[in-house]
Amino acid sequence: MPRLTFNIELSSKPDKKGRSSVMVRLHMMGQKPARVLTSVKILDAHKYWNPNKDWEKWIIKHPDQESLNKKIKNEYLRIQDQVEKWQEAKPNTVFSPSILAERFRSGLSERYFDWINKVLIDVKEQAYGTYAGKLCAAKALRQWAGEDLLLQSITTDFVQRYQDYLRTTPMVNGARRKGATVNSYLHILNVLHKAVLVKTGLSPKESNILSPWDDIIPIKEIKTQKGKLSEATIERVAAMKITTKRRKVTPETAFQVWMLSHFLAGARFSDIMQLRYCQFELDTNGQPIHLRYEMLKTGNRISIPIFDEARELLKRWWRKDTKPSEYVLPFLKSKQPYNKLLTHEQYQLAPFEVRKKLYNDITHQNKLFNTSLKDIEKQTDVGIKLRMHNSRHSFAAMAKRIMREDKSLTIFDIQMMLGHSSYKTTEEYYREIDDEDTTSAMNAIFNRKKG
Repeated sequence: MPRLTFNIELSSKPDKKGRSSVMVRLHMMGQKPARVLTSVKILDAHKYWNPNKDWEKWIIKHPDQESLNKKIKNEYLRIQDQVEKWQEAKPNTVFSPSILAERFRSGLSERYFDWINKVLIDVKEQAYGTYAGKLCAAKALRQWAGEDLLLQSITTDFVQRYQDYLRTTPMVNGARRKGATVNSYLHILNVLHKAVLVKTGLSPKESNILSPWDDIIPIKEIKTQKGKLSEATIERVAAMKITTKRRKVTPETAFQVWMLSHFLAGARFSDIMQLRYCQFELDTNGQPIHLRYEMLKTGNRISIPIFDEARELLKRWWRKDTKPSEYVLPFLKSKQPYNKLLTHEQYQLAPFEVRKKLYNDITHQNKLFNTSLKDIEKQTDVGIKLRMHNSRHSFAAMAKRIMREDKSLTIFDIQMMLGHSSYKTTEEYYREIDDEDTTSAMNAIFNRKKG
């Protein structure tokens, strides 16, 4: 492969302010040379330019020559390093000086967050919650690294320093981030970075190989069980009268919706809020007997029967002779544009601002419900931080217990009810909410030993 050389040069003409740009000249035998513009500009450069162009002494007799020479050197090394990365990614490709110069001119030397912003525009097509999470992670990095961070600055050492910062620096409230939080941030930034590399012209496979975010060892997480309630505790809490100050959502209402989620196979709060009459199949008496809907988060289809417990809870809000597209629960505003989104496909195609409004309204309601559930938590001995999502954990734990007792129920059935895309997700879910009970296995071993 022909050898590529790099040389420091000065632009032949200054700009309108009298500043000359420093460039790196790329040369390869048998190819036309090309030049890459650096960020260094020097006023009246002809007075200070060293015609011999000695290494690290390009600028002489200038009051700030040491700083300028250092900047020129850093730009030279940055360009050289970027070229080496492109060559490593495609070792069988010959990059001519003109091709390399064009790559730099097309924006590959732009600031890192200019690229991140381009990726985030694409992410807007995803669920708004996904976009919000990635935007939050990008903002945190921007605040730490500064707006002028360069793509070429994202190295393994840089990522390691950022991980150390997240791990050791307290948040605004004085608390330290958990290992799981730090790992989540770095994972999101890794996804964003790989998308940036793809936008620069690399293939997805190449971006996976070259991302420095993959080089960092994740922080060891302290696994804590996710909160869940037993059937007996659910019945006890439902029968209690909770005294509290005035709330927009009372503790009684909050726990009734919590139980509705539980009896609808652990339906997520976002899906409970969007239940519509058209999603229910009715019997001859007009009572709901079956529910079919598409999950907001994934679009996965759920089809479950309605049993007496859920039917009794639905009676509180159920209205006859209403439009099929109306919400069953009265917490989302029916006059909002998102009310017209009846399918997951329609949600995906909806304008960004409509999806954002739906996300914000559901998040607001979730906070109101969780505030009231905290009142229940304080006045009852439930033993967990009671939140809306606990209903999903509680259903999953109950289903697993019954699966041990009834062999006709399988993990694939539970996967379908929870709406997981893979049974492996369900298995991971169980590792987070339940301790494995080895009682049956121990009894089998020692009873056989006695025999």
